[in-house]
Amino acid sequence: MEALTKWIGSKVKFLDGILPLIPGDFARYYEPFVGGGSLFLSAHDCDKFIVNDDCSELMELYREAARPTRFFLSHVRDISTSWRNLASVFREKKEPLMAIYKQFPEGKDFYYLDYIEAVNPVLRTISYQEVFPQHYTGPDAFEMEKRFHFTQMKSQSKDRIFKTEEQLEEYILTSLKMSLYSYYTELYNCKKDMHPSLKRAILLFLLYFSTNGQFVYDRQGEFRPVYAGVGHNMKSLDSKITQFNSTAFCERMEKSELHCLDFRDFFRRRHPQAGDFIMVDPPLGAMCKKVGNKIFSEQDLIDLLLQLKRSKAKWMLLVKQADIVRPVAEFSGNYFVTFVGPHQELAVITNYDTEKL
Repeated sequence: MEALTKWIGSKVKFLDGILPLIPGDFARYYEPFVGGGSLFLSAHDCDKFIVNDDCSELMELYREAARPTRFFLSHVRDISTSWRNLASVFREKKEPLMAIYKQFPEGKDFYYLDYIEAVNPVLRTISYQEVFPQHYTGPDAFEMEKRFHFTQMKSQSKDRIFKTEEQLEEYILTSLKMSLYSYYTELYNCKKDMHPSLKRAILLFLLYFSTNGQFVYDRQGEFRPVYAGVGHNMKSLDSKITQFNSTAFCERMEKSELHCLDFRDFFRRRHPQAGDFIMVDPPLGAMCKKVGNKIFSEQDLIDLLLQLKRSKAKWMLLVKQADIVRPVAEFSGNYFVTFVGPHQELAVITNYDTEKL
């Protein structure tokens, strides 16, 4: 199964190296930092999956996905439809948009107000009703995002050279896709009376189409993901809808116990025993340490290593070699270490001998 969502620090590209190193004889699977769920949803079956993350928004999304309401699925479908609709409408309007872009060539002086005045009438023909299956706000909010991102695209493209019409077309489409992505970001941050199922559907969309799945807030306390760009223009949430209805996903979630706790409280409350397995993928590295307003400190890391040292369960600790700090280096000397990945960049530290599996 694919991960529930994109998340910073994902180990998706390492799965082929990690999964064969997981023991096959455990009763319960524990994961204190579940993140996007690539490990949790790929691990082999067992009696119980007990997973945790202290990001409350993420765990609300897990709970919704575990037993998706018709409202949630309907909102995911509508958001996915709006994403497709924008691409379809663009195909009808691309000729005038590309023509206007060429009327104001790079390297020549022109007034931006003239550019905006020329492009606005065409942008307005891409209407709210054509893109969105339902009304979330009035059309003005979407109009503002289109104007902003299309003019920003022009101002930032002064050093770009488009060798083909297709490259220019893709670039203009990306600016429009960014306007839709930004519209949903503003909706997520600003609409206080939003139904929880809609908020979670928007979060699923924003993370899925983000650059790296990093869940961070800006200085104003608002969630500000960055759109991944050209490679995501034609992607869709359809695979997520299929996954939520799949037998394998439903059976896995039925066996799962979901928590939103500090990892210390998680271990105290659930207390893994001999015969269990713990998958540990802590938020290390400069980008991963902060999730929301929380920071994973060196003291947190030391406390985590002490929990593992005391545990009677089998455990696996995943650390990228670039993130191996002194406490991890000293700790790993007492256990088994296997390096995996295309360039052996992930250290897999275990309290059992993986060669004997």
